[in-house]
Amino acid sequence: FETRVTLATGRVQVRGRASTDEAVLLEEAGDMARIGISGDGGGAQDMATLDHVMSWRRRGFVFIAEPMGIVLAELERRFDTHVDVEPADLLSQRMTVLIARDATPESILTDVCLALDCRFRKSSQGYTVYEAGTSPAW
Repeated sequence: FETRVTLATGRVQVRGRASTDEAVLLEEAGDMARIGISGDGGGAQDMATLDHVMSWRRRGFVFIAEPMGIVLAELERRFDTHVDVEPADLLSQRMTVLIARDATPESILTDVCLALDCRFRKSSQGYTVYEAGTSPAW
């Protein structure tokens, strides 16, 4: 996982935690810096679509070609729930998700499972996502 900083207005300098990391200066709206979870690199700089990045302000969220693990981590954070995935290799599948403001965890998981040919069930701890044609090990 990584931390992303996207500039909407102004200027900001981003640097990883290591003293050897180079700083990245974001100066134009939509500039984005990525920092690895270990804090390595001020590193990769990209352009982002501000409307997508700022969707959280409208209580929606957008992921473009992101691993399912990142999408589900945001779902867990946003809805204070837990999502198990069986098998774990489903987490690396990339997907694009555009979620409207009033979505529920169930509606999001329905869309995710439709896109990735998987299924989900509600459990006592939250949800379990599993491959189509199998049943979760309960």
